[in-house]
Amino acid sequence: MYRTIPSAIAICLIAFFGTCPTSVAQGTIYTIFGQVQRPDGTAAARVSVQIAASFGYAAETTSNDQGQYDFPGLPAGRYRLTAYDPTNPEIRAEAAETDVTRAPGQRVMVHLFLRETASAPGKSPERPVVSVPEMTMQVPKNAQKAYEKALEQKGKGEVDRAAENLEKALAIYPTYFQALTLRGELAVRQGQTAEALQNFSTALGINPDFAPALRGSGFCKLQQRKVTEAALDLERAVQLNPLDSDAHLYLGIATLAMDKRIEARQSLEQALQLAPTGAVTAHVYLANLEAAEGHFRAAADQLASYLAAQPNAPNAEKLKLQEAQWRQRAGQ
Repeated sequence: MYRTIPSAIAICLIAFFGTCPTSVAQGTIYTIFGQVQRPDGTAAARVSVQIAASFGYAAETTSNDQGQYDFPGLPAGRYRLTAYDPTNPEIRAEAAETDVTRAPGQRVMVHLFLRETASAPGKSPERPVVSVPEMTMQVPKNAQKAYEKALEQKGKGEVDRAAENLEKALAIYPTYFQALTLRGELAVRQGQTAEALQNFSTALGINPDFAPALRGSGFCKLQQRKVTEAALDLERAVQLNPLDSDAHLYLGIATLAMDKRIEARQSLEQALQLAPTGAVTAHVYLANLEAAEGHFRAAADQLASYLAAQPNAPNAEKLKLQEAQWRQRAGQ
């Protein structure tokens, strides 16, 4: 069952699609956190906070009701942060830069201060670290609230309620590509691959560089066995967000199916480095890769690593049998 790459893909494509923890197995990891304040000094709740690194990583989050934000699981490097109020594009924070390696600890505090860009004549406002479609978005407040509620409900597993709020958001703001992407992720959870892919494709038609939609599109194409197309989407996704362990995992699966073993190994090992628990399935694909190259002991060890982390996996007995067969072939 695990002797060929296509069967491995059929068996091991899993339903944990979404954002995995980004903990780095080797090297120091950092968290950048802080508070966003409005011009009057009050906490800026529900504003967008953006981060970008010199090595290409970029992400966005939303401040909580106290104006607080955090970006965990960051590797060493220099980062640039800014914030803006989606309901009022005239309100944004000047960019703040920090080099986490110069901080005394692994938690680096950076406060951001919103101001009216029109209040500083003669000085160009800071360019936000986002794509042009995100920069020019003016999401109606009701649409944003519905989207944020859907995010919360998705996290609780309330798929139907989340879908209802996404429909509200998109009825108000049809080009809300983040909402389209989230609707695609909900469809993936329900096994509706074609519908999910349609949502991701629509989102990418609005913003071709939205990494979560690229990851989702790649995942769906991988399920449809369109591995070459999947790899193109996933390569772009990891370029835009090098810390996305899911995108690395899916890219590894796609390149392994294309028999690009060097690239597959790099992607699968990167997924495990970023998320040793969340990307544990990578061990199964690495096992197939090792077996394909005649390294049966290494293949068995990879399966053993997977089974140690997932002893109650539905296919555990078959994997144990495969591990035993590979160890026999290795002379153990």
